[in-house]
Amino acid sequence: MEVRLNNIPKLDEYVIRLVVLNERMLGYIYPDKTSFVVALAVESGDCVSLLDAINMRRYVSFDDKVRLATERDFDDFNVCFEGFRNDPMYMYNKGTEPIYLQ
Repeated sequence: MEVRLNNIPKLDEYVIRLVVLNERMLGYIYPDKTSFVVALAVESGDCVSLLDAINMRRYVSFDDKVRLATERDFDDFNVCFEGFRNDPMYMYNKGTEPIYLQ
């Protein structure tokens, strides 16, 4: 029996989801490892250094809000979006309305 930490669905195909966690962290979720988000950037108010934030994992619980990131989120977190754009390996929100995963 698998214990679930959250309601984020696993994907059959290998697509990495670019997400925003609780409006404080920009990161990604591997298709088969939905229990955590790996950080690309953390909101500046959080007590974590940039060195600690890179590749930091944050477990996602049922109480967390996770949504697909938009290009605007990358601007807001000061992360370059160029390497992710139009790459079929990545899933992100191409619109303006939020798409929540949980």
